[in-house]
Amino acid sequence: MRVLFEFPPHSLRGRRYDWDLIFDGHIRELERGVDFACEPASLVTAVRKAARRRRVRVEVRSYTRPEDRRAVVAVQALPDAVG
Repeated sequence: MRVLFEFPPHSLRGRRYDWDLIFDGHIRELERGVDFACEPASLVTAVRKAARRRRVRVEVRSYTRPEDRRAVVAVQALPDAVG
């Protein structure tokens, strides 16, 4: 059993994502094992929650890339609706 001299940060297990970069308007493809470690459906949920917190509309899809059978999640922040 180890003795700690201070508490660890609040989020040891959760990975921090650069939401400003992900929500910059470009279509971003995040690859499982490279950009995220969780299930793609979990990342989709995290993207939607982060977008809601930032009041950003997003298009998000998870799929398997046909050429290499990698699980990916595509994300794009959408411009505000004009009207």
